[in-house]
This record gives sequence, structure tokens and C-alpha cells, in this order.
Amino acid sequence: MVCSILPGCGGAVGSLPQGSNPPSGRNGQPGQRADRVDPNACGGYATTDLGKKIKAFLTATAALDKAVADARNHVEAACRDMGRTLGVADLSGDTQALCQRVAAALRASLQAGIRADAHLDIQYKPAVCTVSADATAAARAECAGSAQAGAGGGSADAACASSAEVRASLAAECTPAELNVSYGADVVVDKAKLEAAVAAIRTGLPKLLDVYGRMRTVQRAAQTWARTAADLAQSANSFARDLGNHALCVSGQLAAAAAAAVRVMASIEITVSVSVEVSASAGATL
Repeated sequence: MVCSILPGCGGAVGSLPQGSNPPSGRNGQPGQRADRVDPNACGGYATTDLGKKIKAFLTATAALDKAVADARNHVEAACRDMGRTLGVADLSGDTQALCQRVAAALRASLQAGIRADAHLDIQYKPAVCTVSADATAAARAECAGSAQAGAGGGSADAACASSAEVRASLAAECTPAELNVSYGADVVVDKAKLEAAVAAIRTGLPKLLDVYGRMRTVQRAAQTWARTAADLAQSANSFARDLGNHALCVSGQLAAAAAAAVRVMASIEITVSVSVEVSASAGATL
């Protein structure tokens, strides 16, 4: 029988072989990555003031992680669209490698397409984002109450304050990015190259300018959040008495948040820097 040679065959569908354990991440959740945060993973720990503040921080962490990943995906998609327009053969690799390759191709197309003493007439403006004072106040209102100092009160207050900043920055209202590109017929050397370059700029640059404006706003709040994540992970033992049976799980989530902070901050930096580099290749200095 085929069944006899399959591990665990004969047990319930989807069950593990006898004697095996489910994979576990460092935060104690089966199969979960050590830098992925789930604010709902530890059950009813948010029944105390301290628990509420920690959960607010973990919730903001998960939201920030997703927003930054989405922004990086938008930048990567914009670079890939520009690369296709420019005829770049290799559109593989991570965001940074891909966008740098596209930036180089754009520079080459412009150098070939336009006179050396000429340039495009490019008018541009990144997204301008405004963090609402009302949104910040509403987020901070959820930090009402105070954990006792002996139960990590100082760290908990910092966690709630930084989570309020993150949530407000993610809810910021942003004006659309603006772009207008033109050139005179007398500057054209290679029409096909120049038209491809301009088409690529019009295709991708508005998206990069939009993400750049949004991420610069988020970056400021994220810097405080990242420091707070590291502090909370180091202070986790001081929360044990207040969190009771949930302490070990929450400690794992805080460790995951600290690990996520390293990845998220690096991703923000890459997203911003490649947006700057590709924009500069088009003649837009950010």
C-alpha cells in the first residue's frame, strides 16, 4: 500500500506523526516567525492597565510592519514597471537591487536620448502628509491610566505613547504627488531612447514620490517605536507579576517586536533611499 510509506499515514487528516511537535517560533507561537507580531496571540492579557498598553504597542507594531511592507512592494512594483518600459532585461532581485538597476538604465536612456548640454523640464512634488492632532490625541487617550512603576510602568507608558505616534502617522492625510515632464524638440538626440525614458518617468515616478512622502512621515514615528521595542524586550521580566500566566507569551511577543524593529527600520531606509536614487536619475532631487 502507498499509505505505508508516508510518514504519519493512517492518522487523522492534517495530524502530525506520533511523537512529533509543531514547529515553534521564538515567541512561542507554532510555526510563527520570530520577528512576526500577533497582538492577539496571548489571550486575555489586556485586562490590566499594563496589559492594555502592551497590547496597544503590539497592535501598532503589526500595523506598522504591514504598512512598511506594502510601501516597499509599491516601490518595487513601480521600479519593475519603469524597467519594463525601459526594456530592462533583468527585473529580478530584491527591491534595492532592482531599483538601482532601473535607475542606471534610466540614466543611460536619458544620456543617449538628449543632448549633453540639455535636460528635461521636470516639475515635481512628493506627497505631503499631515499628522492630525485629533488622531494623535485619540490614540493617546487610550493610554489613560498608569501602570505601577514596579510593574514596568515607565516602559509601558513609553510603549503606549510610541504606539500612539505610529498609529497617527499611519493615519496621516497626504496630498497626491505631482509630476510634469516636458522637453523641447531641439534637445532630442535619440527619439526612441528619450521617449522610453520619459514614459518610464511618467509611469513610475509619481508612485515613488507618493511613497517617499508617506514613508518620511512614518519614519519619524518609527524611530521612537524601534527604540521602545528594544527597551520593552529588555524589560519584559519586570512585567511577569502583573501579566501572570500570560507573561511568557507576552515576553515572546515583545522579543518578536524588537526583532521586527530591525527589519522594519531597514525596510523603511531602503524604500526611502531607492525612491531618492531613482528620482535623482530622472532629475528630481529629493
